[in-house]
Amino acid sequence: MAAFLATACYAPEQRRLEREIHKLVTPGMPGAVAMKKLESAQFSCTGTDPMTCARIRQRVLPSSCVERVNITLDKAAFTVKTIDVAPTLCAGM
Repeated sequence: MAAFLATACYAPEQRRLEREIHKLVTPGMPGAVAMKKLESAQFSCTGTDPMTCARIRQRVLPSSCVERVNITLDKAAFTVKTIDVAPTLCAGM
């Protein structure tokens, strides 16, 4: 029951998301480490140019939000070059 209440109370907070992402991923970090850290935070990552990671956050049903970050990697060293936290998108009734 507590898990349901926690997810039902989700509200998008862009600044909180940006702080979370920048704690997990930093420029110069190996791409594989960045992906592993984001996946441990429930993000699903695809691609390498850029690497896009997203997670879906459920709100009161039937509504959900997508949090997304695009990571540009240095092609030669496969390290994080830039971190772009996209605006959270929400959809539902």
